[in-house]
Amino acid sequence: IPDRKGHVEPLPRQTLAQVKAGQKVVISHVDERVEGLLTRLAQMDLHPGTLLQVVGRDDLDDLLVVEAHGMTHLIGPRMAQSIFVRPLD
Repeated sequence: IPDRKGHVEPLPRQTLAQVKAGQKVVISHVDERVEGLLTRLAQMDLHPGTLLQVVGRDDLDDLLVVEAHGMTHLIGPRMAQSIFVRPLD
């Protein structure tokens, strides 16, 4: 949505896959072209505006371990590359 001067903020380009362990981020938007992504994220109660903390990485299975809403979730690499985030201000 443009501001009063018509300026539109660019969408963040950082993906969840790029976030380091210990960082807190907010989901900005997701790639809606990835089949089943929106349904899966809704099942985990993850949506734009959700605060996430990356608590670790499972290098063996290439999974991200994230916390949101007091719950821990495992996120695979394809999903993590399709979730765009911004740093917590």
